[in-house]
Amino acid sequence: MIVEHHGSFYVGLTIALLLCAAPALPQTAKAEAPPLLGVLHGTIVDDTGAAIPGATISLAQDGTTATTEVVSRENGQFSFPPVSSGSFHLTVSALAARG
Repeated sequence: MIVEHHGSFYVGLTIALLLCAAPALPQTAKAEAPPLLGVLHGTIVDDTGAAIPGATISLAQDGTTATTEVVSRENGQFSFPPVSSGSFHLTVSALAARG
């Protein structure tokens, strides 16, 4: 059974922006600014701090249909490929342990 949790585990995230410098162009040429790209990575852990491997992390860009999914590794860590700047919605899904 797959459940979506919004409070029973912690998502540790680190966001870093990679800024790209535009090459120098002659004054007469108009250049478009390169897109800003960011890197999103983190660790999925439960309330006790134990890693949650195999969690599916979905990153959806607001206002578009663009969605990327990754799965957390054995140590709970995950990493998305570079994404363009904007607003995103992050969803984490994991198998629920029955106790």
